[in-house]
Amino acid sequence: MKRSKDESFLVDLWEWIFRGLSYISVFYLVRKITKNRTYRFVDFWVIGNLLFSLLSSILVFYLHENLTWVMIILSIYGALRVFEMIVYQINVVFFDPYRSKNYKIKSTRRMILALFHNYVEIMFWFAVIIYTVATVAHTHIANTLPEYLRYITSTMLCVATFDRSVLENIVGDNLFIAQVIFLAIVAGLIMTVISIARFIGLLPSVNEIDGTTDHLQKTK
Repeated sequence: MKRSKDESFLVDLWEWIFRGLSYISVFYLVRKITKNRTYRFVDFWVIGNLLFSLLSSILVFYLHENLTWVMIILSIYGALRVFEMIVYQINVVFFDPYRSKNYKIKSTRRMILALFHNYVEIMFWFAVIIYTVATVAHTHIANTLPEYLRYITSTMLCVATFDRSVLENIVGDNLFIAQVIFLAIVAGLIMTVISIARFIGLLPSVNEIDGTTDHLQKTK
């Protein structure tokens, strides 16, 4: 079938780009190796990575003095996970339904819960990444439990509210750290927009009284 010269290619272009980006994924590689495509495997993957991100944030905060190389490895993995989750969510919202007319999901509740898991996981991974960068840059952060809780809370606030000052007050204003914080804000913004789009799309439709023909007839 010959395409019209005036046919739009914008959606096809970005669908092709995000299809390619979806292959840059730890999850894609693991599924390729294990050949496991079950929903249960995906659930374990989502929950397991959330717990791993939490444990990683604790590890780098309390054991960073002699484990800089471990921190760097965890940060690289965390960065890949953040990239993977954002690309995956964009594909789910915009392009998966476009690719298949028979596109279906397992459950709306499951989808929303998985999105929340991903959102929180991104916050913990940025806590790992920013703390690693701060450690390499020799920026001082206290190692007491209240300070850890304050740091994690500040990271979550930074990602959720897009306010970089809450983290800069703790880790300093190093240029590289500032760039990582900026990426955290961008990631938080993308995930917030995706979350809102998902929630609005799942809102039930309602019938209006005002403006309907039946209402006008009854008021005559």
